[in-house]
Amino acid sequence: ITTASGEKYYLLSPEEYLSHVKSTFFGRKRKHLLAEDVPEDFVSRQLNDTRYIGKKLTELLYPVANSDIIFTSGSITSDLRKQWGLINVWKEILLPRFKRLEDAAGIALVENGENNETHFLKDYKRVDHRHHALDALVVAATHRSHIQYLNSLNSFQNKREEMQKFFYLLRSKTREFKLPWHSFTKDTKDALQEIFVSHKANNRFLTKRANKYYKWVKEKHGWKKEKCKQVTGEIFSPRVSLFKEPLGLVNIAEYKNMTTGKAIEIQFKYLTEFKNRLQSRIADPRLREKVNHLIKNCSFDLNETMKFLKKHPLIDDKKQPIKQITVLQFNEYSAKRTPLDKTITIKKIDNIPYSGHSKLAETLRAHLNEYNGDSAEAFSGEGLKILYQKWGRPIKKITRLESVGSKINLNGKLLEADTNLFFAIYENIETGKRDYETLPLLDIINRRMNRLPVTDEREGYKTILLSPNDIVYVPSPEENVNLIDWDDKKKISKRLYRVVSFSGKRCYFLPQSVADLIITHQTNPGKGEFSTQNKDEKSIEGIKIVDVCFKIRIDRLGNLIK
Repeated sequence: ITTASGEKYYLLSPEEYLSHVKSTFFGRKRKHLLAEDVPEDFVSRQLNDTRYIGKKLTELLYPVANSDIIFTSGSITSDLRKQWGLINVWKEILLPRFKRLEDAAGIALVENGENNETHFLKDYKRVDHRHHALDALVVAATHRSHIQYLNSLNSFQNKREEMQKFFYLLRSKTREFKLPWHSFTKDTKDALQEIFVSHKANNRFLTKRANKYYKWVKEKHGWKKEKCKQVTGEIFSPRVSLFKEPLGLVNIAEYKNMTTGKAIEIQFKYLTEFKNRLQSRIADPRLREKVNHLIKNCSFDLNETMKFLKKHPLIDDKKQPIKQITVLQFNEYSAKRTPLDKTITIKKIDNIPYSGHSKLAETLRAHLNEYNGDSAEAFSGEGLKILYQKWGRPIKKITRLESVGSKINLNGKLLEADTNLFFAIYENIETGKRDYETLPLLDIINRRMNRLPVTDEREGYKTILLSPNDIVYVPSPEENVNLIDWDDKKKISKRLYRVVSFSGKRCYFLPQSVADLIITHQTNPGKGEFSTQNKDEKSIEGIKIVDVCFKIRIDRLGNLIK
């Protein structure tokens, strides 16, 4: 066969395959390779694992359970969720989110069906963390009789007397169940809207380690080798990644127009203080040679050169005075290898070295434009095969340029901090004005090893430290933070946001209940649910969160800790 990249591979005939397997493999491996059907062993193993997990869970729950532990299946939970009207409740809770995305992206996501039914055109079951609470509520309201009835329903076809003992569960039809109580559906909706989602924040980044070693200890009857604990000196171990993968350091030639005087100064320095070929200089070789000759004739004196040029300015081919000169500069960039996948955008293609003259960048740009900027379609599956045919060989990764910034240069490689754990908000106590910064991880580790706080307190300021997965409350513009009704859980829940990430002076959030995005910018460029990074600096109402938010604590059970 011939692949999309033009490579050819030889396939074995059935007889050759059988001969190869029988002569090379033995036992279970040979059995699987010679099987005509795909084995079901893997699925069976998963089921067995589930049984063992269930058995172990029973042992752990038995001491705290008031009665026998009952196991139910997902199909029974799904059936009861539908019969009790909880699917419609879930859709009502998610409807504002889908409507907002419809208006922002300009695409249809909601359809109204018959009998006041709402249909979402995108998956909606697991986009909100509260679906766990909904499942738990259904399981809690499931009675042993529900499970027994549904599991035995097929055997009741000709045994009405056995079926009658379950009639108290039903309404009118065989599979229509009564509500656990009269207001169950309404109470469920109210409870879900009042939930505070608990997110585990793992901020342990440094631990004290105990070093152990063997040494000879003298006893009454001689010497004995014992394992001892080091008691002098402290050893700390970081528990987070300090750096990302090392990046290459490259020097890229760039051109910049400058005034004649500035360009002459740069060329004078290149001629008199030459260090290497990466120094800035006049780009045009002929003009550069002319300026060099002029500097030499002025005895390598910059002032004399400038005085001469005032009287006798440089002229171009049209005998006109030259007012600007193009200078060749070599700027340092970090070179990062990026997989060619659905995350590639026009902006990333433009960051390919010399993208304006690069055939690769031109090919990628044209290929992406053919798919109307849809990276997910252009750089996956069939789109990638077509690209490989255009280029003549597979493209696995591309090199992108990034600014060096605060990266650390170590032996010609650039190291970039990997984890940002703390974002500091400094609020002026008198004016309420806020300043922000992301605290460098290496500085934090050094401070903690020296028994210092994460950051120094600023005089006259209140400090708020945020970490990923922390929860903040965002008051509305007209709200008095001293008069917030914390018992109004439905209102509070809508104004809680989770810290996702931060960099520099920017901090990004998502509503506390969002588990997954309905639409991302990777799958639909320009039409994502939140900003282009699939997270946002602003609340749904457009309030910049870091300007007004304050941190709150929620325990593992979702209770607000005041």
